[in-house]
Amino acid sequence: MKEEEEAEVYEHSGDSVDSLDNRNSVINAKNSCQSPQKYPVPFPADFELTEEMIAWAEDKKPEIDVHESTEKFKIHHADNVSNDWLKKWKLWIMGEKTVKGTNYPPKKPSQGDVLRELARRMVERENSD
Repeated sequence: MKEEEEAEVYEHSGDSVDSLDNRNSVINAKNSCQSPQKYPVPFPADFELTEEMIAWAEDKKPEIDVHESTEKFKIHHADNVSNDWLKKWKLWIMGEKTVKGTNYPPKKPSQGDVLRELARRMVERENSD
């Protein structure tokens, strides 16, 4: 049934097109909190961390701040749709590289740092002999 026909049916039943839109948004909001969905649903406005989600994140990525990462996730996905928001959140958490209490990923030593450390150890070994 086309949207105009649906609107016509609702107008005849005493409902307006606006109430049709409101009913659809209520249905989508209720379904978006369940996971996974048959069809993509908008990002749920009431998306909140559960105790299970926090425990999962702390087990998988203890070095990140799960609350801060979730806020970034919510901002990033506010206008998106998905079949499984929980899965999308888990993928986001697994991809996070920010260390708790900082705004940057953990520093990896440069090749120069590694070579300097190796040279220092070689000198120590020679001096200890």
